[in-house]
Amino acid sequence: MTTVRLHALEYVSKLTADFRNGLYPKPLPYIVGQDAVGTLVSLPSNYTPPANTSLPPLKVGAKVLTTVGNSHAEYVVAPVSKVAPLPEGIDEKDAVGLTTTAFTAIGLVEDSYKVKKGDWVLVRAASGGVGTLLVQVSVILKHPTPRLHPS
Repeated sequence: MTTVRLHALEYVSKLTADFRNGLYPKPLPYIVGQDAVGTLVSLPSNYTPPANTSLPPLKVGAKVLTTVGNSHAEYVVAPVSKVAPLPEGIDEKDAVGLTTTAFTAIGLVEDSYKVKKGDWVLVRAASGGVGTLLVQVSVILKHPTPRLHPS
């Protein structure tokens, strides 16, 4: 497990609200919040950087991003798999604001279904957080140019 001292945390997002209103039950008591950016305070003594990633290895003192939850706190304890280095030049508040939506958008075009050249991508709500990023990620990853259709 790692320990992260938090600097920036998400606003109360839809996911956090869903936890609070019982849509996704959590054992009580719990600390609200999902995504956070902070300084890595500790790493497990047996930590070895993953081999198949372009991310730099985690280092104590580095700025990191975590999606472990409980982010409305001063510190969080997170598994190494839920902590990633924050790239240079990325604002902490921007990183926190985009985390869940960006991971969702990337997951849709890379993991749920690997979009290939020639495929059509229908984004029914391109004005929301995930929809906006889904259009942008599709273009960045050189997937077909999204066509917007008024509904």
